[in-house]
Amino acid sequence: MLSLLSGLDKCKFDIRLLVLNPTGPMQQAAVGIENVQLVGSPRLSSALPKLMKLVSSRKPDILFGSQAHVNLALSVLSWFVPKSSLVLREANMPSLCLREGHWPFWYKWAYRLLLPRADHVIATSGIMASEFINDFAVPESRVTILPNPVDVDTIREKAIPADRRDGAGRRFIAVGRLERQKGFDRLIDWMATTDSNDHLTIVGEGSQRPLLERKLSQCDYRDRISLAGMKQNPWSCVAGADAFLMSSRWEGLPNAVLEALAVGTPVIVTRESGGIHDIADAAPVGAVTIADTEADFVAAMKNVKPCTVPELRPTLLPEIYYGKNVSAAFEMLLLKLRKSG
Repeated sequence: MLSLLSGLDKCKFDIRLLVLNPTGPMQQAAVGIENVQLVGSPRLSSALPKLMKLVSSRKPDILFGSQAHVNLALSVLSWFVPKSSLVLREANMPSLCLREGHWPFWYKWAYRLLLPRADHVIATSGIMASEFINDFAVPESRVTILPNPVDVDTIREKAIPADRRDGAGRRFIAVGRLERQKGFDRLIDWMATTDSNDHLTIVGEGSQRPLLERKLSQCDYRDRISLAGMKQNPWSCVAGADAFLMSSRWEGLPNAVLEALAVGTPVIVTRESGGIHDIADAAPVGAVTIADTEADFVAAMKNVKPCTVPELRPTLLPEIYYGKNVSAAFEMLLLKLRKSG
C-alpha cells in the first residue's frame, strides 16, 4: 500500500494516510508519504469514532483501504460520505485468510454483504479476482487485477554486495513476519532431511518467535537454522542465497517472492501462496518452483545447486511487476474513478 501511494503523482493527488498504530517496523517505510495522520488507537474497534470523524470532515474524492478488517470498516463508513469513491484492495486470498481468522462465518457473511458495495475492488492476481466475482458477487466490471509494485532499481542497488553465509552446502533464505500464516514452523521441519551442510536463514519478527525458538531447541539440526530478526536491508542476504523459500499457508500476491526474483534469486513456494501461478507463468523457466506437497517442497530444496560465488544475478522479475508500470495503472484507475464520481 505504501509503495502504491508513494508512486502517485503528487501534483494530481493530495494523499492523506490514516494510521492506527504509529509504531512498528513499517514506520520508516512511510517516509515518502507527506501527510500521515494518527487516528489515535492501535485497535480498529476503538478507533472507529475518530476514523469516522476524520473521513466525514475530509470528504475525500477517493477512500482507499488495503487490509481485510479495515476494508469492512471503510465499507460501512462510506455510507456517511456518499460522494466518495470507495476503492478496496485485498492483500490476501479471502478464501484462505478468512477461515484462519476469528469468526470465519461472520467475516465471510460481512464480505458478501459489503464488498459488492465498493466502487472498485483491486485484486493482486487472477485467482483472487475470480474469488471476488464468483464467491462475493462483485461485478466483474468493478474488479481490476493490479499486482504489487516492486522498486527494482532500488532493491538491486541495496542488494550489492550480495551477502552469502560462509561454509559449504546450500544457502536458503525466508523472509516474513513470524506468524502462523508464513508457515515457518513447518519450514523448520522440512529442513530435517536436507544435507548437513545446508543452512536456512529466517528474516523477520513476530508473535511466533518464542514458539519457533522452542521448536529449534528440540531439533538436533538447530545449528543449521538461524532466526535473524528484522533487517533494514534484507535484499543483500536474499541475493546471496541459492534459493528463497516461501512456506506460507495463505497469501495474496507474495511481495517477498517478487523482491527475491528482482535480485535474481529463484524461489520455491507452496501452492497456497496466493497468486503465485501468475508470477510463475510470467517469470523465466525455472525461476519459480511451486510445490504441491511437503515432499515436493523438500525435493525442490534438494535439487537446488549451491552457488559458491556471491554476486548479484540478473533479475528474474517480469516487467509487469515493475513499480513504474503498476503505479501508472493504479493512477489511471483512480483518475477514472475520481472523474466518474
